Amino acid sequence: MQTSQAMECKTTSRMIGDTRRAHSAQRGFTLIELIIGVVIVSLLLALGIPSFKSWVLNAQIRDGAEAICAAREHFAPRERAWDEVSAVVHG
Repeated sequence: MQTSQAMECKTTSRMIGDTRRAHSAQRGFTLIELIIGVVIVSLLLALGIPSFKSWVLNAQIRDGAEAICAAREHFAPRERAWDEVSAVVHG
């Protein structure tokens, strides 16, 4: 038969083992890790959004300029034709 000290020792070691297993089984992030992650993402967004906006604005300006050039090329022959008709009519 086991003595009470031996039983108490086994019970205590079993509790310590259970606590270690429970502690090592915890998963997730600490609060400081989450805060650091949020700060990093915020910095990237703060630097990236203005750059992205200027890139979009430049693309819109380029598209507008190309549209104007295309319209001039499309309507330029008609202007020349009207100039020729006007020269014939007005002598």
